[in-house]
Amino acid sequence: MNMCRGDELFAMEGELALTNVDNLVLTEAKSYEDPVLISDVRILSNILLREKDAQKSPKENYFECVQTEVKPHMRKIVTDWMLEVCEDQKCQAEVFSLAVNYLDGFLAKINIQKSQFQLLATVCIFVASKFKETAPVPAENLVIYTDNSVSILEITQWELILLNVLEWDLSAVTPYGILDHLLRTLNIESSSSETIRRHAETFVALTATEFVFYQHGPAAVAVSCLGAALRGLNVSTLSSVLEHLHYTTGVNTITIKDCMDQIEESISMSMSGLSFQPSSSSPAAPSSKSNNVSAPKIIPQHYNGSKFVSTTPTDVMDVACAF
Repeated sequence: MNMCRGDELFAMEGELALTNVDNLVLTEAKSYEDPVLISDVRILSNILLREKDAQKSPKENYFECVQTEVKPHMRKIVTDWMLEVCEDQKCQAEVFSLAVNYLDGFLAKINIQKSQFQLLATVCIFVASKFKETAPVPAENLVIYTDNSVSILEITQWELILLNVLEWDLSAVTPYGILDHLLRTLNIESSSSETIRRHAETFVALTATEFVFYQHGPAAVAVSCLGAALRGLNVSTLSSVLEHLHYTTGVNTITIKDCMDQIEESISMSMSGLSFQPSSSSPAAPSSKSNNVSAPKIIPQHYNGSKFVSTTPTDVMDVACAF
């Protein structure tokens, strides 16, 4: 009686697997929340220590000391576009926050032309989605979102440039990485926790589009967004909660309240169709010329013959012509 060798059995298994390949359904799933890690206070302490190490030197206003063509109001337009791309591609919430972190990190070191701004933003989304998603946003999709103003070759070339400028340090601390840990320390009912989380995550996305929040660290932004969410839901114990968050993170209570007020002002301005204008003393205050410029909107792609037709705005050079 002849015995099948191991490699023959392996080949037979491979053939069997191939016969059922049409029945396979690939699904994407975010890894489940580990209650042990989320509840461990040492994890939050290590995140906060890492943030403090990264914030040893104060953040400078790179629009004044590095950039010559790119202006704060252009950053607002581009980050709004980045947010809509991430939402349209159904990326995890942290992808957008991480992409903006890469964007600011690059702009703080390298002076770019405004015609390169959207290319840089596109690459930041590309790299952030690779870092956080099981299925990253394809470069081909990003080219369509730019109305073919950038190419796949440019994206891959600038990917290496971005990685070199950031020194391959892609695991940045973001407000999203702190938010879950802070929620756990509050011992909120599970039914209310999800609502508070959604509100806070919306505020975190909003703060990423406003340069006025750039000089605040991720912990300050996370605490302020959580505080703003609680205040919006009329939580009666808000004062004690803010004291607890101050004690947990070390963020000054005055800073927390100032950020909360700025967040609510930003929301109010957005709902009224206006862009948020920081005080005149703020380094993020844009020129008056940008007051009437609205952020570009992404419109779903339409198929026309053999190619996609997109009404997505092209690059910042074209958008900037309005200023």
